[in-house]
Amino acid sequence: FKPIANLSGHSLEQYTIHAGRSIPNIWSIGGFSLSENTAYACEPFVTTEQGGGFVRNGKIKNIFAINSRKKTKNEKADKLLNFIWENFNMLPFALRWITKEWEEKEARELLEILVKKKAVQAYPVLIEVNEQRVAQAEHTFIPIESGVTVTTKALT
Repeated sequence: FKPIANLSGHSLEQYTIHAGRSIPNIWSIGGFSLSENTAYACEPFVTTEQGGGFVRNGKIKNIFAINSRKKTKNEKADKLLNFIWENFNMLPFALRWITKEWEEKEARELLEILVKKKAVQAYPVLIEVNEQRVAQAEHTFIPIESGVTVTTKALT
């Protein structure tokens, strides 16, 4: 397997998935240290040996997040913005998560309005540069004085 060099793990904050610190998937000069009592997501991404080890932005955008709660003067778009805030706050969400409340065509049209008004940010699908498959795993953890607390570990 080959690591994806331009993707990384990261620190976490409330309602901020990708907070300030990055955890690289490849070795880098200068090293990396973790801060005590800070939450992190360790996210190794890998591809096949034939892969280029990098991803690029695709054309399709199916992940979104609120930038602003400023009204758009479009009643339906503002209603969708309120729904997004009430259900996801500032966290990213997928188009399919809102199509239970709105028809997909209407949801896409309203999201397009919200993106144009900069109320919502649209994120593209990531594609491996050689169009190879990518696998990803994730655990979240918090370094503490006595060791580490893994927050994604299943309770038994």
